[in-house]
Amino acid sequence: MTEMPKPTASRVATALLIGFLLLLAAAWLSGSTAEICKEAKTGQEQCAAYNLALFLLIEIREFLHSIEGVITALATIAVAWFTWTLWRSSEKMWIVTKESADTARSSLIASNRAWIRPAISPAGKFRIDKNGISGSVRVEMTNVGNAPASHINIEVWMAPYIDGQTPWDLLKSKSIRIHRPTVGYSLFPGEVFPKDKGIGGWHVGVQVRRDDCERAAAQGKNQNKIITLYVYGCITYTFASNPVGCHQTRFIYQLGRNPLTSPFQPYISIAEDDEISGEDLWLMEPAVGIGVEAD
Repeated sequence: MTEMPKPTASRVATALLIGFLLLLAAAWLSGSTAEICKEAKTGQEQCAAYNLALFLLIEIREFLHSIEGVITALATIAVAWFTWTLWRSSEKMWIVTKESADTARSSLIASNRAWIRPAISPAGKFRIDKNGISGSVRVEMTNVGNAPASHINIEVWMAPYIDGQTPWDLLKSKSIRIHRPTVGYSLFPGEVFPKDKGIGGWHVGVQVRRDDCERAAAQGKNQNKIITLYVYGCITYTFASNPVGCHQTRFIYQLGRNPLTSPFQPYISIAEDDEISGEDLWLMEPAVGIGVEAD
């Protein structure tokens, strides 16, 4: 069974026009006439006979002339509606064009960019005393992307876990405040800092104040004053396909005693002054969440 075509505005208008033309043709062929009378300047009424088809056309013209103001208003509304629809179409086209451009730009950046991967390990001794905890960590950075990275900077700090803020919330809140670097190192794809820059090692000092250590120990309510320490870091850099952007690699590692060398004391206590060698410490990814995040 053939499906009937759906009515549209153009089809309806075409059908009405054809119907009107057929009506005029029938009126013309009928031979019927009708009179149109008008008042002359002398005050007398003058009448003239017209074919029925011409009579209809004249009457329609007179009717349209009488509602000229209405037609003008409708035409103005139609123009306004057309302008509005044109503006909406232009806006939608602009949005689609912008989304396409953003997608193309993101694809270009994703396929031709630098990625900086950190490697962090304890370096030397960590001291626990009246001033808090202090030590240093060894830092390596590798460009695992396919484009050179420039303006590389790194910030590393240490903080104990204190109720009220998760480690990732603390890291993100500080990373937001780190601005786009203007100077720094450059790394080509596959290069490792500091080895490929002719530097033997790169150590960054970290420390926690004593009052922060005491706050962290107090929430555990244990006599040994055991605390949970985290080493945080944020690497900022740029690359050619997105030179105005500031990209970051953020990381969190939990600092604890190495279970291989200190199997019976895996935690860090601030109850007594102490020195812990780098071999007796290790950095592990946190129990909750990932250890490294990049954008």
